[in-house]
Amino acid sequence: MRFIGGVALCAGALLVSACSTTTAVPGPTVTVTASALPEVRGPGSRIDALDAYALCSARIYRPPLEGRYSVSTTPFESATIKRTDSFGWYVLLKRTDSSPGAVEYGLPTEAWGRCALDGTFDDVTWTAHAYCSGPEPVDDLSDLAAIGTFDPSNPHAPLCPTGD
Repeated sequence: MRFIGGVALCAGALLVSACSTTTAVPGPTVTVTASALPEVRGPGSRIDALDAYALCSARIYRPPLEGRYSVSTTPFESATIKRTDSFGWYVLLKRTDSSPGAVEYGLPTEAWGRCALDGTFDDVTWTAHAYCSGPEPVDDLSDLAAIGTFDPSNPHAPLCPTGD
């Protein structure tokens, strides 16, 4: 009987070992896609459209008498921003002075800021920056010298060119 019990035990062990073979079970497929890292920008980075808008808006925004005026400019999405081959970025935006002091001092409540600039963050080349009053200016960009230069000591904006 011991022999039969031993054989039965051996046979049982063989059956269990035959049934317990390891089989690879397929799992989910994972795909890894490399994405571009965000561009690191520093002082030597070229000015892009948003930079040109921000620089022009800041240059034109500055009220002539600090603290007396409430000035706003056209949002980025509504501003005219063009890249040109001859001088870089051209920006046209509306500057609105909503403070009571603007009328009191005879300043234009609406003016158009115009800038031409290029370069890098640490070396901005301003070809022109000024603002003018009246209807939206018509600029063919051929004579940037006609834009003049914004002079904070003279807050009265000249009339905008109308193309006539």
